[in-house]
Amino acid sequence: MSNGKKVKIVIEGIILLFIVYCVVLKMLPVSTGRLSTYEEINDAVATAASRYKNTVTLKTTGEPYMDYQSVLDKLMEKNMYAGGEFYAFSYVYTPDSGGEKVAVRINHMSRLKSFLVFIRSGQISGKIKGLSDYEKVKAVHDYIILHNEYNRSSGGACNTLYRGDSACNGYALAFYIIMKKAGVPVTCEYGYGLESEHLWNRVQVDGHWYNIDLTWDDLGGQNVGYDYFLKSDADWQGHDHGGSDAEVSMDVTGKTAAEYYRMFPNYNAIMIWSIIGVIAAGFALYIWLLDRKMKRKKLEKARLEAQEEAQRMEELHKRMQVVTGVFTDEAIVPANENAVTDYQTAPYMTQMAENVDETTMNHEQPQTADSAESASQNKGSGAHSGFRLKQDD
Repeated sequence: MSNGKKVKIVIEGIILLFIVYCVVLKMLPVSTGRLSTYEEINDAVATAASRYKNTVTLKTTGEPYMDYQSVLDKLMEKNMYAGGEFYAFSYVYTPDSGGEKVAVRINHMSRLKSFLVFIRSGQISGKIKGLSDYEKVKAVHDYIILHNEYNRSSGGACNTLYRGDSACNGYALAFYIIMKKAGVPVTCEYGYGLESEHLWNRVQVDGHWYNIDLTWDDLGGQNVGYDYFLKSDADWQGHDHGGSDAEVSMDVTGKTAAEYYRMFPNYNAIMIWSIIGVIAAGFALYIWLLDRKMKRKKLEKARLEAQEEAQRMEELHKRMQVVTGVFTDEAIVPANENAVTDYQTAPYMTQMAENVDETTMNHEQPQTADSAESASQNKGSGAHSGFRLKQDD
């Protein structure tokens, strides 16, 4: 088995195992028996979301209570990239023997989107490596705002980092994941802002916790605000809660938003050109393999033709041996010296073989008077076929 086939089998095996893993993981129950505490219920929902389940049915001993903040925190611990797409869920419960039957519906969870967030967050966190915690926070704060437009109907970190439009959850979840990868302590905070559901962050800089809201710092277009950047609990207006340890606000210093904007390349353009490059490389590989295949076919055809030619020459050689068998007292020589160099050529040997057939027939058939006279004339006048028969001394 060639190395190419072995590699192909290994790749196909890995893909098959991954598919089986995903299918089996989705089929496994997230809990067994009836759940009795809110902690168990929230953990079961987080487990379902971490496995990219869009629906799950739970059984509880009593009326369930599910808290988005609790589920999100547990989900971020189990699978941060799945958490980046967890921005909405709902549930309905109905009476059941022994308790309640709860049908939970989670917003569409996508492994592909999680993978894309994994790639982009790695690119951004790699770019800010080596900066201070404050510079990391400000750089990512400015980057997300300048590359995103608020869209209430959209959500999730993937839309924020790739499409450039999302609601508050997209801002907060994207900031959370990048900070986590950059090694900066961070949380997502769910509550109410101006009396509507809202999501923002708390982040630790130089050992102190601060409140930060990227959504409300997005002033539209290329305008970045800092009214909700690293604020204390006392300065955290408009939100239903802050923390308990954000004692002071931090002043905005360092590079401007435009400077941080220029620090990051256009990742979407890089991605598009990378895809084009991969497609072009794949097409070039296909052409190369096709060319090799055609060359192999040509070589095989040439080999077969050479074999056929060798067989034909062998047959001609055998027919030449007939000449020596028929004319035991005569030697065949070329009609002229120039023909000697062509003695081994195919046309000459073919002609010789035809003469052999003709001569053999003449020996086998009885001669009539006319044929004897004709043979005598031919002998006297030389050979029409390029041969002459020379008597042995």
